[in-house]
Amino acid sequence: MKERKTEVGEIKGFLGEGTEFEGTLKFKDVMRIDGKFKGKIISPNTLVIGEPAEVDAEIEVPNVFISGKVKGTIKADARLEMHSTARVSCDVVTPALVIEEGGLFQGNCQMGDIKEKREVPQKKLEALSRWRKGTEESH
Repeated sequence: MKERKTEVGEIKGFLGEGTEFEGTLKFKDVMRIDGKFKGKIISPNTLVIGEPAEVDAEIEVPNVFISGKVKGTIKADARLEMHSTARVSCDVVTPALVIEEGGLFQGNCQMGDIKEKREVPQKKLEALSRWRKGTEESH
């Protein structure tokens, strides 16, 4: 198969138009989906969802570029881009969201530094623990 280039690197995995897959998809390099996918997608790299794609999934990747239809949840640790042909109906967590004119997004969006949000509850718990320790010692 001929490798395809995007602005994020070479696409090394491809689920073509006319192909259907259900299950868990894990990949290391940039992946593009133009077919139908249902399930879970996990990767330390970029996911490209092409215009003919229909995806119903729980997605956890750093970067997602969407031109097709997506339902489910998206957790993009770095960036989520919805192009003008995107039709996205899901809940999203990402620090950076771009929606081109014409792109459709229906759902909830939580923005901010995802790593920072994970650390905040732990810091609060540690501070609360120190405070409790201090009040117990004074009684």
